[in-house]
Amino acid sequence: MPTNAICLALVRGLGKAIIITTSATTPPPRAERFHGASLIHDHFGWQVDAVIEGSRVSAEPSSIISLVNDTPQIIRRGAGDVGLFE
Repeated sequence: MPTNAICLALVRGLGKAIIITTSATTPPPRAERFHGASLIHDHFGWQVDAVIEGSRVSAEPSSIISLVNDTPQIIRRGAGDVGLFE
């Protein structure tokens, strides 16, 4: 569950979950990260529907879980508890 007020408002307003990924161009440790809505829009604007200016969030990448198959697979460990999928 997100703790960011903007994310929570979007989830409540939409009435469903949203998917967000880290705005990095390459995997760590060489990841180029973008901080600030204008920089994100300049780089990714043609690929996304919207960029929202908000407060800074943790630089820790999110966890990614694949639910493509019957058995969930942890793709990347990061922020968030993945214990349910182990």
